[in-house]
Amino acid sequence: YDNTTNQFLMRGSQRTAADGSYSFTTILPGWYLNGDVYRPRHVHYKVTAPGHKTLITQLYFKDDPYLATDPFYHPSLVMPLVDAGAQYDVIFDIVLATA
Repeated sequence: YDNTTNQFLMRGSQRTAADGSYSFTTILPGWYLNGDVYRPRHVHYKVTAPGHKTLITQLYFKDDPYLATDPFYHPSLVMPLVDAGAQYDVIFDIVLATA
């Protein structure tokens, strides 16, 4: 993650469609060390909407070898990678609580 420059590489922001749907294309993230243990591949989310509580979470990918050792892992955050030819697709539905 780029936390040291004003470019904030590998980060993004977007709005949903009127029906709340969203999609984006990105790379499959790599592993990185958290101390002496690798973090599993994941994508961070911060989701906001007027009248709702902000949600900060992350999406993990099924069968990652480092899931069991990750302190933030929860089974509900694991999604399968669906082979779509030259890419993978993932469906990650998000529901926000009202404020």
